[in-house]
This record gives sequence, C-alpha cells and structure tokens, in this order.
Amino acid sequence: MGRITASRKQLKGDPKHGSLLAGKFINCLMYDGKKSVAIKVFYDALEIVQQRVPDAEPIEVFTQAVENVKP
Repeated sequence: MGRITASRKQLKGDPKHGSLLAGKFINCLMYDGKKSVAIKVFYDALEIVQQRVPDAEPIEVFTQAVENVKP
C-alpha cells in the first residue's frame, strides 16, 4: 500500500514563494501535524543556502536539487 499524500487539488504552494514543490516538501517534512515547525525548518534551510550560494535564488537551488535526486 502506498503512502497517502495530498492531492494536487488540495495542495497549496508555500507561503513565501508559492511553489507547489516546496509546499509538498513541507507537508512531507511535517511531523505529528506541526506544520509551523516544518515551515520554520524549511525556511531556515533556505537561508543557509542563500548564505552559501549568494548569486542564486534559494528556491531555484532547492528545485534543482530535487531534480538532481529524481531517478
């Protein structure tokens, strides 16, 4: 049996960037219904990415990273 995830109809983008991929990642990162904690962890990680790669947008780096790990 597969894992139950949010369907595209119900899935909303993340609050800052509006990215559906980021919204889905936040939902998968969420533990025990604590969405605000998952959002904080995700945006803190994006801030670290912005510090390490100052010439690129953090959400684009995230999108590219997800594309790189796909089979």
